[in-house]
Amino acid sequence: MVMKKLLLVKCKEKTSKVVFSGSIGKKIQVLPGDLPNLIYFLASHSNYVNRLVFLELDWLSDMVDKEIDIILLKIINNLKINPETDISSQLRIAKRRYNLIVLLADFGNVFDLTEVAAALSMFADKVLGLTMDRCTFNEFLRVDYRPCLNDFEHYPKEINNAASDAGLFVFGMGKLGSFELNYSSDIDLIFLFDEEKYHPEHYSRIRNAFVIIIRNIIKLLSD
Repeated sequence: MVMKKLLLVKCKEKTSKVVFSGSIGKKIQVLPGDLPNLIYFLASHSNYVNRLVFLELDWLSDMVDKEIDIILLKIINNLKINPETDISSQLRIAKRRYNLIVLLADFGNVFDLTEVAAALSMFADKVLGLTMDRCTFNEFLRVDYRPCLNDFEHYPKEINNAASDAGLFVFGMGKLGSFELNYSSDIDLIFLFDEEKYHPEHYSRIRNAFVIIIRNIIKLLSD
């Protein structure tokens, strides 16, 4: 198994443009190997990368000696899903860090195109599942839908697996469905729910509930 680390990135291009100065520039310069050159090169051509580095440099400095796959998995696993956390803020931070690592691995020739697409798709897939659970749990906590159910056993009592307990699932179409997302891809989704979990006389009410849930999912992901 090949060990893939940010220490191994290569940068064929050089830039003389001063992108970062002061304490940030000094922190970049002490990064190992070709990382400083790669960061300066990317940041000089992309305002987005410039912002990622500015916001996440301290975090990045602690990650450079770790395996990239482990870093990416840790970013996803660190997303906590409980009613008290601000999931919007967590998702923004996670996306910044995840994209920064993938960009460096991509343009540093550590990841090939297939690995880049798979990494970006995995993040979208995991975040979608997490968001579905959060929004489903919130709605079933806000309103008591137990009278609508055939069986109370799977009523969403906690965030983990709330969507599947309620019967909500999603098809990822297009590039997400084939795990071929790129940096600017939209995700095309079809949401469905299992009607057979609910009494027929409550279909209208429960359909409205899932419309609310799906709108909240889309809003959270879009924001």
